[in-house]
Amino acid sequence: MNKKVIRLTESDLHRIVKESVNKILNEVEFGGESLHGNNPEDWAAMKYLRTNRIDREGDAGMYDDDESGYFRNLRNWERNGKNQTDLMDKMYPNDYSNYFERGRALDAKGHNKANRISQKLGY
Repeated sequence: MNKKVIRLTESDLHRIVKESVNKILNEVEFGGESLHGNNPEDWAAMKYLRTNRIDREGDAGMYDDDESGYFRNLRNWERNGKNQTDLMDKMYPNDYSNYFERGRALDAKGHNKANRISQKLGY
């Protein structure tokens, strides 16, 4: 087996470690699914989970005593949608046809992921 020597500068090593740490910090597991802060599909999943929660808790009257919880969840729902859109803008700048098609696919995948999480959590 041939071994290769790879030379890294201190700044290369620092960059690699920083990227790895940021990747880990942007990842969370929820309902048995991995969610990443830099993945528009996962922001779509959170948007759908919040929609389910708003619908479920609103219908059950759980917000009657604490409307601030409802509005906080609604603000977070809006933020999840904005984060999804912002990431899509970065992924497909000036390419609206690809953005639209990819966005629909990611939105559908996010919806499916939200359904899996909901089932695991008993929503």
